[in-house]
Amino acid sequence: MGIVLLWSFLLLLGATVFGQVPITSIQQIRRLSAKQAGQGYPVQIEAQVLRVNPYKNHFFMHDGEVGIFVRGITNDSSVVKSLKAGDEVLVGGKTTAGTFVPDIQAAFIRVQGNRPRPEPMQIYNTDFVSPASDCKWGWIRGRLLSMKVSADQTGILLELIDVDSEEYVVHLPYSESNEQRIRELMFSFVKLSAVCGTVANENRQMIGRIFYAHSADDFLLSGEEWLLNTVDTGDIHELMRHNVSFNRPFRTHGIVLYSRGKEMVLRGERACLKVALNDPVDVQPGAEVSLTGFIWLQPVGPAFRAGEIEMIGKAERPVPVVLDLLNPLDPLMNYNLIQVDAELVEIKKDYADGGSVPQYTMRCRSAGEFFEARLPAGIQPEGRVEPGAMLRLSGICTMQRDDTEFQNLVISGFWLQLRGTEDIEVLSPPPWWTKARLLMLLGVVMIVTMISMVWIVILRKTVERQTRIIAEKVERESIHEERQRIARELHDNLEQGLAGAIFHLGGVRRIFRKSAERNFRHLDDLITAGNIEGVGTFSREWKTETDQNAEALEAVEHMLSHCSEESRTSILDLRGGLLEKMDLAEAVRVSLQTLEKERGVNVDIRIDGKPRRFAPAVERNVLLVIKEAVSNAVRHASAERIGVKLDFSAGLKAVVIDDGCGFDLKERAQAGRFGLQGMQERMQNIKGSLDIESEKDEGTVVTAEVAAV
Repeated sequence: MGIVLLWSFLLLLGATVFGQVPITSIQQIRRLSAKQAGQGYPVQIEAQVLRVNPYKNHFFMHDGEVGIFVRGITNDSSVVKSLKAGDEVLVGGKTTAGTFVPDIQAAFIRVQGNRPRPEPMQIYNTDFVSPASDCKWGWIRGRLLSMKVSADQTGILLELIDVDSEEYVVHLPYSESNEQRIRELMFSFVKLSAVCGTVANENRQMIGRIFYAHSADDFLLSGEEWLLNTVDTGDIHELMRHNVSFNRPFRTHGIVLYSRGKEMVLRGERACLKVALNDPVDVQPGAEVSLTGFIWLQPVGPAFRAGEIEMIGKAERPVPVVLDLLNPLDPLMNYNLIQVDAELVEIKKDYADGGSVPQYTMRCRSAGEFFEARLPAGIQPEGRVEPGAMLRLSGICTMQRDDTEFQNLVISGFWLQLRGTEDIEVLSPPPWWTKARLLMLLGVVMIVTMISMVWIVILRKTVERQTRIIAEKVERESIHEERQRIARELHDNLEQGLAGAIFHLGGVRRIFRKSAERNFRHLDDLITAGNIEGVGTFSREWKTETDQNAEALEAVEHMLSHCSEESRTSILDLRGGLLEKMDLAEAVRVSLQTLEKERGVNVDIRIDGKPRRFAPAVERNVLLVIKEAVSNAVRHASAERIGVKLDFSAGLKAVVIDDGCGFDLKERAQAGRFGLQGMQERMQNIKGSLDIESEKDEGTVVTAEVAAV
């Protein structure tokens, strides 16, 4: 009690804080839209319990005007289980959108007393199809035809039919007393008090009607019980004729063709009959039985709901009728035991009623017609029952009506209900060349063909690659041999010739020097003789001429030295060169080591970035530029320290820095500076750039750069 009062206080406090007063009328809740109700408005309603489902933790209640569905307290079903029909309750909670109309999620339920429920109103056919009848407390009248207990034994599903052939579905909470009472009332006319429920789709549209009863006590015998005392009798083919009453019990008889669970099939004199049983009956095929029950209308021929079964006698095991599919299907074969020869096309595996028991369906073909043969749930084909096999099948034939033909009975097909594996006889096993094997073989052939084609392509590429490698090797060897020959010729001819020229030019320069000395002595003689004016003139002219000749000879000597150096470099390249044995960075180190030893100069080499290879022409020309720059720094600038930096970060950049005497850039083209022009031409040949920065007594910076490719 304290908890209920506390909850009521909190509910009222919340309503005050948020400006919401609890709804106290069911009609107000039902007028809300789904969106509004989904916001969870507070409710506090007094009403009377009409029907309780203790297994699902919900109930229906009525406030005297209209009813509503209430979801029990979350995580506490004990309160709903304790409720009884007629309890007057105070329910507090909030609104929810519901599945059809808004309903209530209870937070507390307080029982305030108990009194008889109000008299239910009659539910007419118009109420049955009207969405506005949801949660209506009313009564219906009809004959109980069937009952089914749910697998989890929480509910009983009933089927009623009224005098106007309107069928009703009723849900009743399960209990042993409820089950026993319903069995006693089976096939009786009853008056049922129940809540009118609604089956809705995802769009909140009504698609069906279901009635919710509280207990079996809500089922009362109706005034039509006198009909049970009048029983019509006839053969199976006389069912549903014009002189047979649909609402009176009917007694018929026949030979059992099939019996399994709550289903049986009888063969009469001129027709067969499908029978629904309330309880399983163990009857062997061939037995003759008498049934009392009610007619069940079906599309091709009437079926039967049996209440009483009586064994009449034992007959011979029924013989199937051979079905010839070359002729039109005969509606009189409906529910009969037939035999047909057919080819098995495929086998499908499903699960009956969504459960765990598998059911096998065989799709067959006979005389160009396709049909299905279904085994009972839990039984699978045995032996050589495989697609492609020829089978002889025996089973109960169910004819299928063409729904487009409303006025006439037109049969569009049929399916067979096999009684077991004994109804399957293999006439001939499937041929080895089945469709699956053929497709598999074709797949293998295609795979082998594709592998062969890929192998041929790979082999062709391998041959082409090997041919290219051999051709390149032959070409390299030819080029190498040619290089060796040219190198020998250069060494024997150009190198020796250039060395001789240098030697002779040195001698000529010495002769000039001696001549100069003689001229100087002659000049002294003139001076001694006192010819001062002639001496001055002669001395100036001779001195100028001598200087010019000396400079020219020095330039020639330097040029020949440069040619000698170039020839040695060319010979080295023709013999293979350093760059064919190592990368550029290592080639620079090896090339400058000799110069360091010969000249005693310190060359500092630094590498930036990750070294990588460039085109042979690029590496060769950059290497020669570096060697030329370092050689110039040593020979002409008298440098003591030289720095060489190779930067591979972005393209290729080589920088040579020396601390020599430097020179005036305007005098680059003078004698002794022709190497700078060669460096410029080398960089232009490889689409690079060369930049020279130098001042007298400030050293020189040579930068050669090639963009990345």
